[in-house]
Amino acid sequence: MAAINIAREAKSKVWLVKHQGSIFRCVRMFCQLLTFFFIPVLVYERDPETGFQQDFKWLWYLVAGLVAGFYCLFLFSVLRQARRGRQDAAKMSLDHFEQPVYSWSVDEVAMWIEKSPKLSEVSTFTEGELTGIAEKFRNARISGESFLEVSTDSQILVKDIGVAVGEALHLSSVMSKIIARGYLNLDQNHGDDPDGDEVPFKEPFFDTRSNNSDLEQPLAS
Repeated sequence: MAAINIAREAKSKVWLVKHQGSIFRCVRMFCQLLTFFFIPVLVYERDPETGFQQDFKWLWYLVAGLVAGFYCLFLFSVLRQARRGRQDAAKMSLDHFEQPVYSWSVDEVAMWIEKSPKLSEVSTFTEGELTGIAEKFRNARISGESFLEVSTDSQILVKDIGVAVGEALHLSSVMSKIIARGYLNLDQNHGDDPDGDEVPFKEPFFDTRSNNSDLEQPLAS
């Protein structure tokens, strides 16, 4: 997150930092594929009379073609995975997560933190940081009933959830903005019938006749 703030202050592209995980994967794979070029370097033909060494040019072309083809396939898979993640996040925000926050389960809260496009848009968290925070919420068994209270209190985030101080301060600030902008459904009506009609809330009825039966007995004369 510090790297993102530095990039923002320098007016550079923040998305480069937010997707640094995917970028590092591509760079690491490229470096690993370069090691295959040791094959044409170590394989050569030597003239026994003159000692002249000659490379196999066809082997260079073969290795270069295989490395280029494999790397293109790898880039395609990374881009497809990123696109699928964005589609899943968009579908998630349009489908289930339009339901009231208070009805979310523990796994749904963690999934919203990890995949929500709104949270990623408003905050400066990286993909890895959101995944780590989501896992901490899942381990703490935070459901929708307590999600808003916990996510907007930096002290609870640090002491009870185990979020780092900097991340906790930023998350509480971001969640306050998300709530203020109306990105979440804060309806607390949980009683809906199967036909979609809202059922009015009824206070629980307690039968106290048995507890007060002695009061109904006639007084002894």
